[in-house]
Amino acid sequence: MVRGLTIISYNEALKTANNRLAEAGIADAHIDARILILGACRFTNANLVSRGREPMPTGKRQLYDGYINRRLEGEPVQRILGQCEFYSREFLISGETLVPRQDTETLIDAAINQYEKDSGMLRILEFGTGSGIIAISLAAELESVQITATDISLDAISTARQNAQRHGVAKEISFVCKDGLNGIVGPFNWIVSNPPYIPSSEIPNLSIEVGKHDPHGALDGGEDGLDFYRQILKFAGNNLAQDGIIFLEIGFDQEDAVTDIAKNCGFIVDSAVKDLPGIVRTLVIKRK
Repeated sequence: MVRGLTIISYNEALKTANNRLAEAGIADAHIDARILILGACRFTNANLVSRGREPMPTGKRQLYDGYINRRLEGEPVQRILGQCEFYSREFLISGETLVPRQDTETLIDAAINQYEKDSGMLRILEFGTGSGIIAISLAAELESVQITATDISLDAISTARQNAQRHGVAKEISFVCKDGLNGIVGPFNWIVSNPPYIPSSEIPNLSIEVGKHDPHGALDGGEDGLDFYRQILKFAGNNLAQDGIIFLEIGFDQEDAVTDIAKNCGFIVDSAVKDLPGIVRTLVIKRK
């Protein structure tokens, strides 16, 4: 049998792909196989149910097989399809942006909980915007915001701009390609960030989905994983409004260390927000 020439149905292709992924030990193989066939065929679930017994065209079969082969090599489903869901919205991703994690939604939740609707224009800085998921989610969820979103990667900035256009918030966000925060001028009412926070020595030990396919520049937080927290909190000392707030996503074991950095920079942790498994993921930080 020559792959791609034998006529099989959509359902048969799905079953074969599911078996291949499961035999390779990929968790949730049935979910991945279904998402990828929907992406390859541009189907909805309803389409797949109604047309599942129909012969699968050769071109779609070859595309789907290619997707499955990439998944078998450890590439995440979202990166294969070039998009992902975050905070109930679809976002484009690229080679220079992370695949967004659900953990980061705790930062959006924390910010929304702190939002005062009648406080006037809210000036926000996001450091390390990547695909723009944080800035765009905030602009879409909140009223009267003006956001400056920075990233060192021009590719990431381009992707973020496309996402902002897609979600109708391009006017609310200025995307700036910049290494660090020099030249960015406050005061800002909020500073938000999901910075690189993995210690350099741990990068080689990451799962293949992350270590091989996510850009290392968006992961590596320096020797102890805390370099960017120091940079952001130092910057905030002179550029955060007196009653301003900082929202930072952190690694699972970094609460104490980031709290100490905040204290040394003249801030206190007002609250710590946990993700669904109960791990502290976002710190809400204010001036002492």
